[in-house]
Amino acid sequence: MIIAIPTKYIFDMSKRCLEAGKNVLMEKPMTESSDKAKQLVKLSESIGLKVNIIELTPISYLCIATKS
Repeated sequence: MIIAIPTKYIFDMSKRCLEAGKNVLMEKPMTESSDKAKQLVKLSESIGLKVNIIELTPISYLCIATKS
């Protein structure tokens, strides 16, 4: 599951996805606190799923970089 929502909602949505048996790819920052991030990692490891983090970059910045 790709999760790109406001940070305050990421923990709950990611936890639900993991509990439903889905690997999770979430936008940076992962959660509002390191404790919540650790909980998600621990949960994913306990059920054999993956949690990954990406940083979404606005496309306009990518266009500028490729023009340079």
